[in-house]
Amino acid sequence: MRSLGLDGREERSLVATVDIRNASTNWDCIMRALKGKKKHPEIPVRARIQETWRKAGPVYRLSALRVTSAFRIISEEAVCVISGILPLRVLTEERQTLHRRKRSSTLSAEELREEERQSSTSRWQLQWDVAKKGRWTHCLIRQIDVWLNRNHGEVNYYLTQMLLGHGCFRAYFHHFKRDDSSECPSCPGQPEDAEHVFFRMAPFQPAT
Repeated sequence: MRSLGLDGREERSLVATVDIRNASTNWDCIMRALKGKKKHPEIPVRARIQETWRKAGPVYRLSALRVTSAFRIISEEAVCVISGILPLRVLTEERQTLHRRKRSSTLSAEELREEERQSSTSRWQLQWDVAKKGRWTHCLIRQIDVWLNRNHGEVNYYLTQMLLGHGCFRAYFHHFKRDDSSECPSCPGQPEDAEHVFFRMAPFQPAT
């Protein structure tokens, strides 16, 4: 996205969201087609659906990674929250529900979208609360709706490192054998990780 001159999170998010919405419409069609028996009837429906998700997932995840400028190894749960991009399954369910409700609802298109987005965010929150991955990020971003509706704190490469706990920390490098020690140079005996650097190191402690 840098090749397009999009260095801000909002600009990157806009491009990613447009791409994702267009792609999700195609995925909806693919999902409906796969549930039929016209193509590859010898393959079980469940197997065809799983194969579709397997192919779509990495592409979707890459969009969220580009919005946050995050490393590729981070969990999908955490990167979706930080980027503010709905998880793929939640987004697909939302679009399917919107398509179905438009036929009978008396609400305007905008009201319907807002209602379904609130419902999607609630489902997303339930998933986020029980997710096994991204627990450090969950400690910092507990309420997804609050994070999504904030008016400050644009995400960039450095803020993403703090929110993920992955980045230029000795504990992180040591884990991947890029450093011979995980110890903080300023605090002997303490691992230099995101929590220590931003919340425990003496220079950042409140004055007494």
